Amino acid sequence: MTKLLQCLRDELVRRDSAASTIRSYIQIVEAFRQHTGARLDRISPTQLRRYHLFLLEERRLAVGTVVTQICALRFFCRYVLQRRDVREDLPYPKQRLRLPVVLSPDEVQRLIAGAKNLYHRTMLLTLYGAGLRRSELCHLKVRDIDSHRMVLRVEQGKGGRDREIPLSRTLLDALREYYRWMRLFPGTHHGWRADAPITSKVIWKAVRLAARRAGIHKRVTPHTLRHTYATHLLEAGADLRTLQLLLGHADLSHTTVYLHLSRRHLHAAPNPLEQLQVPAPVGLRFFYHTTLNRDRTTFEIPGPRQPVKLPVVLSAEEIEQMLAQTANHKHRTMLLTTYAAGLRLNEVLHRRVRDVH
Repeated sequence: MTKLLQCLRDELVRRDSAASTIRSYIQIVEAFRQHTGARLDRISPTQLRRYHLFLLEERRLAVGTVVTQICALRFFCRYVLQRRDVREDLPYPKQRLRLPVVLSPDEVQRLIAGAKNLYHRTMLLTLYGAGLRRSELCHLKVRDIDSHRMVLRVEQGKGGRDREIPLSRTLLDALREYYRWMRLFPGTHHGWRADAPITSKVIWKAVRLAARRAGIHKRVTPHTLRHTYATHLLEAGADLRTLQLLLGHADLSHTTVYLHLSRRHLHAAPNPLEQLQVPAPVGLRFFYHTTLNRDRTTFEIPGPRQPVKLPVVLSAEEIEQMLAQTANHKHRTMLLTTYAAGLRLNEVLHRRVRDVH
């Protein structure tokens, strides 16, 4: 390790950063040095910009991964090289809101049934039954299972926070059955079992193998079971504050994403399509375009602003007329999808079969 990388490690240790963060930041800065071939104490703004483009255009990394790389390089330049102006050279890319993948209860059962052995089965049950992160499962110990109080204790989870999770009887029985066969998730050293945590790669392999054996075509990761645990709890009636404590979120806003995934909340609002008398599909025919005359109300606002025009809104009867006059099944399906789901034009154009659950 070079002197500057050692200084980077020291600065991270001074701030009590997690071991995974220290390891990741050092790897990122070392990868930057190897790519540019320049000395780290002579980094130029041009090199930073070119490396930024390299990550996005050539390596095509996910936005979240690029943000992590930028955080590491910013930290190195600011606290090791004492350069305060690096923020302009390394802006954060725009992050898009993507909803996580969630499994149905039937898919969870198939996933657990597809486990390779008792070792993998217990991992899957613990991930789903307690909503643990990969790192939290790796460091789980026997003393963290309190069968008298029926809670599972997570020590020093993400952000250095402890929490307790209700322990279900099904999970407790599975852990006891597994414990009779082997100690709780032991690691290995040179091929031999050792008193050390397992690596996250073992958990990844167990989940991906079980998904393949179960015939689940969604992108299933260990974190998918955590998302599924939270969504199923919300659908069962748990409130957001309780869910935040069980998941160990620092901010309630991180928990509200599951409102977009809960079927109970999504289906609480009535769909206007169900209130219409939708005509049955008709055969191909000539399409007669009907123009509906409609008055538009305009409000003049003083000042340089443009006048605000109210959007045109169709009545239920007019929607039925439009659907009855569609030229073919394709047009009819597009109109139904746009109206029933409230989609934008570009969202309709990019719909795929896998988006329909």
